[in-house]
Amino acid sequence: MKYLLSLILLCSSLIGFGQSKVEILGAQELTGIKKGGKEFQKLVGNVRFKQENATMRCDSAFLDKADNSFEAFGNVQINENDSLFLYSSYLNYKGNEKKAYVRDNVRLTDGEMNLTTEQLDYDLKSRIAYYTVGGHIVNGDNILDSRIGTYDANSKVFGFKKNVVLTNPDYVLKSDTLLYNSLSKVAYFFGPTTIQGEDGFIYCENGWYHTYSKRARFSRNAYVINAEYYLKADSLMYGGDYGIDTAIKNVFLRDSVNNTVLTGHYGIYNRNTSSAMVTQMPLVSVASDDDSLHIAGDTLLSISDSSKQKSIFAYRNVRMFRQDMQGLCDSMHYSQVDSMIYMEGAPLLWNERQQMKADSIRMRVIESSIEKAWFNQNAIVVQDADSPLFNQLQGNAITAWFENKKIQVVLVEGNAENIHFQEDDSVTLSSMNKVACSSIRIVMDTAGKPEEINYMKEPKGTNYPIDQLPAESEQRLRNFIWLEHLRPKSKADLHPQKP
Repeated sequence: MKYLLSLILLCSSLIGFGQSKVEILGAQELTGIKKGGKEFQKLVGNVRFKQENATMRCDSAFLDKADNSFEAFGNVQINENDSLFLYSSYLNYKGNEKKAYVRDNVRLTDGEMNLTTEQLDYDLKSRIAYYTVGGHIVNGDNILDSRIGTYDANSKVFGFKKNVVLTNPDYVLKSDTLLYNSLSKVAYFFGPTTIQGEDGFIYCENGWYHTYSKRARFSRNAYVINAEYYLKADSLMYGGDYGIDTAIKNVFLRDSVNNTVLTGHYGIYNRNTSSAMVTQMPLVSVASDDDSLHIAGDTLLSISDSSKQKSIFAYRNVRMFRQDMQGLCDSMHYSQVDSMIYMEGAPLLWNERQQMKADSIRMRVIESSIEKAWFNQNAIVVQDADSPLFNQLQGNAITAWFENKKIQVVLVEGNAENIHFQEDDSVTLSSMNKVACSSIRIVMDTAGKPEEINYMKEPKGTNYPIDQLPAESEQRLRNFIWLEHLRPKSKADLHPQKP
């Protein structure tokens, strides 16, 4: 009898309804009732409906044929072309609008994604689902929670707002607004966003994140913090497991292990080797207790060894500044391993009143202060005695020892020459000595003036009274050049404006 009833109901529904109507596929019992002055059909037991490519099941339902709608109760299920399934305890279905309002123990799945919530509205025309009372989504290893959410079944894209949390075994992402594509596994976030993982913490206000490859782009006040460094830029490209990160514009990288800061407008950081390259007005600052060493150039490269000690390389138009030391060269290498600074390519170095020049320069820096410097080939030290008069030391090689950040002893070896203006008192110059010999050793006083001069191995020289000085060419040694105008006067001079 029940089978016959179902067959009659099925035939009548097919005759009475068009394709746009809700069709009754079957039920164990059907009775006509009136509620609120309207006529309904009450269906009980294995109730089944259909509209176009969607079939619906429930334990019981009230069908309003006039409005082409029904209410369903108990074990509600919507099957949309075997591609999307919606489960709940209650359904209010509007056939003319093709909208489903599901409530209580709601679950939506497409085979790969599972969404659970207490209230969900689903538009079968646009295939967009919407919730406002909090939703929980599981997609592979990713779990997403939010207060408000939408799901587009065509594009497989979720939209989340308010208290958005994406949880992955490797990190937790929190955002105000987030779009997530369950096919590509890419999350797009808008507004204040944080990502906390074992490797560190990330903040930004706009960007995207590939949840499997861990590649990402972060922008708008973006920064990264971990145990070793703090990285900030207008835009950060995170390379994921590949380990190569890129920073663009207003780059700031602080290495907390080595007390260094790298800045510039374009930077690349390799997390696998703890090395960084910065271009476009790059600057590195090496902090010390009382002062910092600042180095600039066209390109800066920072490399860490296995013990986390750094080597810094600067290339082309290199400029250096510290209160007690300034310099220029074409390339520079600063190594924390041996505490050495190497300058190549027409290097110039200034310390107090001295300008030092050679084909190459090496310096040993101990506890942030220069201990010793070597000037190799065509070496010359120039000191302004009373412009345009200059004290000069020249030779094949010059070695200088420092104390309290000032030159204390100078040793000139090989073809040594010296031009020295003597003083009657601390103000007045009395004569010029010009001496050539094999080597010269000079000890400076605290004011940076020669206190003791030793000429070794048959010195030959001439003394000229101050009022009988020779021609200017005779007052200059072969390698003399005075470039005080190129001397960086502050950290700001390390990137001079170009016309």
